Amino acid sequence: MTPSECGRFLRNLTTLAGCVFLTVACVDDPLKLAEPPPRDEALPSFSTHLTCIASVAEPKVSCGPTSGATIGADSDANHNLIVGGQDQFVRLATQSVSIDNGIFEASVTVQNLTLQPFATTDGATPSNRGVRVVFTREPSNGVVVKDPDGSMPLLDSSPNVYYQYAGNALGGDGILSQGETSQPKTWRFELNGATEFEFSVLVRTSVPDPVGVGVHLTGLTAGATHTCGMGDDGNSYCWGNNEYGQAGDGVGRTPLTVPTRVAAPAGVSFSNLNTKSRHTCADGSDGKLYCWGMNWDGQLGYGRVSYDSIPDPRAVLLNLLPAGITLSRVVAGSVHSCAHGGDGKIYCWGKNPGTLGDGTNQQKTAPSNPIDITLLGGVTLTEVVLGSGDFTCAWGSDNRIYCTGMNQFGQHGDGTTGGKFRPATPVAADGINAVALTLGFLHACLLDDAGKAYCWGKNGAGELGNGTNDNSSTPVPVQMDHLPGVTFTRIAAGFYHTCAEASNGKLYCWGDNRYGQLGDGTATHRNVPTEVETGHLPGVTLSGAALGQWHTCALGSDGRSYCWGYNQYGQLGVGYASTSIPVPTPVAGTRAPSIGP
Repeated sequence: MTPSECGRFLRNLTTLAGCVFLTVACVDDPLKLAEPPPRDEALPSFSTHLTCIASVAEPKVSCGPTSGATIGADSDANHNLIVGGQDQFVRLATQSVSIDNGIFEASVTVQNLTLQPFATTDGATPSNRGVRVVFTREPSNGVVVKDPDGSMPLLDSSPNVYYQYAGNALGGDGILSQGETSQPKTWRFELNGATEFEFSVLVRTSVPDPVGVGVHLTGLTAGATHTCGMGDDGNSYCWGNNEYGQAGDGVGRTPLTVPTRVAAPAGVSFSNLNTKSRHTCADGSDGKLYCWGMNWDGQLGYGRVSYDSIPDPRAVLLNLLPAGITLSRVVAGSVHSCAHGGDGKIYCWGKNPGTLGDGTNQQKTAPSNPIDITLLGGVTLTEVVLGSGDFTCAWGSDNRIYCTGMNQFGQHGDGTTGGKFRPATPVAADGINAVALTLGFLHACLLDDAGKAYCWGKNGAGELGNGTNDNSSTPVPVQMDHLPGVTFTRIAAGFYHTCAEASNGKLYCWGDNRYGQLGDGTATHRNVPTEVETGHLPGVTLSGAALGQWHTCALGSDGRSYCWGYNQYGQLGVGYASTSIPVPTPVAGTRAPSIGP
């Protein structure tokens, strides 16, 4: 099929009733594919087309326009059908591959990576058709599909074989829910002497709403081991570690490997979604603030400490505030939270080794007294910034930065290493016209109006980016001599690494890289900015980076979202957990702003 024929095919195919989204890997070989398999009645359906290569020598199978080569060496890449550009919706995986007496067998599972259930039209009643994987192109090199589940006419009444995942293969309810993986089925091929072969399959199933198979995320935020994003559908989504309910799915405990909708109260939508550690907060459309997740120190702000998972958004308690004071623009930190009051003051709650800035070390389980600015000589605080550590910083009305809380590595940036219970002295940034500020775990960084970056605090892994591993209690310039003509436009700090977007459209990271969170394809720490590898994503640039403890996520210019680094809890959102993925990888179920031909 030529590229022009492929384009016409896609446009024609998307007009067929019930087939709303289809991704096709177009190749020069003529595909034995003209229309989706007929069905008994017009039902909402989802389809995606994959092209696969099987190797006898290794043995393994890989599918799609790219293989599993971008997956870390410590993963299960050799046993996965990584679908590359299409793996945001469906993932096929081989649990085992064997060859005996000329028969190639692969034990294959199907995983639902969309945002809604498969094999059902109403979300509750299973379809007896289940999920079918139909062979749309015969295997090459004389290989024959052997003993399939069935066949169905596809082109000129010619039968095409298929494997059907239905009933118990999809779990007790017969439905493949969001993120679920089916039981395996054995795919058999008669080799007839071939040492490798290609074939194409169409994965097809019924869904409640074909348009809702994916979501475009407009903003990302990363906690220690979970990630969240704002969807253009008005919903919030989280994935990854959910031990404390920080993903907000209303259930908690179990990690989520794909974006899962936050269980917002009925009629409430969220904005300003943010997280830095093990709890998440957002502004509600009803004028309230909401937080969920860990509450060991009262950081959720609803009036008490809890050692249980809080998996659903709870409203922050406001009855301890002065009459008439409202809060907005909530910020979630390590084990505390802050928000901006309608009276122009900043209120914080949670753990308090000086982080709440009220002049005490007393824990608060709800907002009450504002940050104490009596030492600032008439300067007011206008914007609070929290990180993943036990310190708090805020912009002053004099355009200087003031910090409070723990300061053992100089993270206040004022030349000292002693902690404070209220902001007192500004960051030593005289002569620097700061325009942006970000806090990590034990370090902080700023950008000036010339696009230069400065960092201070702990530097054990090179997170200050100045070419050394020496801590600094005052801002030091990030080394950019190896990037002539490049300036930075945005900066973000994680626990032990830092990333910045550059004027050349590239993303650079530095610091701890033990799990590939710098995205350069290695596990080598970097103490100067290093370019994030996007060669496997032609034409894609990354922005809006959000950094967790050992992982990084960003928005792609193609409309999808990407994550890389540590993935033990599924915080990369790729549909499975693994030790690490050292290059940007698509987040399952994410797509461009619109679906269409």
